[in-house]
Amino acid sequence: MKSDLIHIVDDDTAVRRSLRMVLRPYGYRVSAWPDAAAFLAGAPLHEPACVLIDCKMPGISGIELQAELSARGVPLAAIMLSGQADVSTAVATLRMGAVTLIEKPLDLKLLIAAVDDAFEALRNRTVGEIIRSDAAEQLNRLSPRELQVLRAITDGQQNKMIALQLGISPRTVEVYRANIMDKLDCENLASLLKIVFRAGLFDSPHDGFRRPAMPAERLPASG
Repeated sequence: MKSDLIHIVDDDTAVRRSLRMVLRPYGYRVSAWPDAAAFLAGAPLHEPACVLIDCKMPGISGIELQAELSARGVPLAAIMLSGQADVSTAVATLRMGAVTLIEKPLDLKLLIAAVDDAFEALRNRTVGEIIRSDAAEQLNRLSPRELQVLRAITDGQQNKMIALQLGISPRTVEVYRANIMDKLDCENLASLLKIVFRAGLFDSPHDGFRRPAMPAERLPASG
């Protein structure tokens, strides 16, 4: 079984060397990169990992790198490192999903605790993504009209109201409901709603219905 992977992205050679020496005895695989461009070009971004990122680097800054990773949706948990941390920097990094921000010089105890938190966050994220992906795959079996009926069902509407809203007969609504339950292999409303909300179809009960997007295949970045 592979050990957990940690990337270090810092333009300071001494920092990269020091972090590598500190982290390897804990059983981690450690990969070091001199700047954000090298990391984006050569790192296996498809593989879940913790990334230690220096906030202020020449070229692409650490904060810009974090924003790029967040936009790509890669399975990486970022820990930001800063020699001159301020409130605005901390807020910006945390809003973009960083696990935490640690000031230099680094405290080993804080660093290891942050790394543990990062991998725990990754594991939780992976489980959540699997659940959402499975539920979304189930809902993609439905036709557009069946999805409309499903939305109305989740709003608590009865067959007559759904029929009036969609301009179809109540009997046709019953057929759609039966098809939905059959396609999703649901025995009752509770199991149906569980799939709907696991797929993340609604941000709130009043949001518009949207067909679930399947996760894009993640490919290794070319070197």
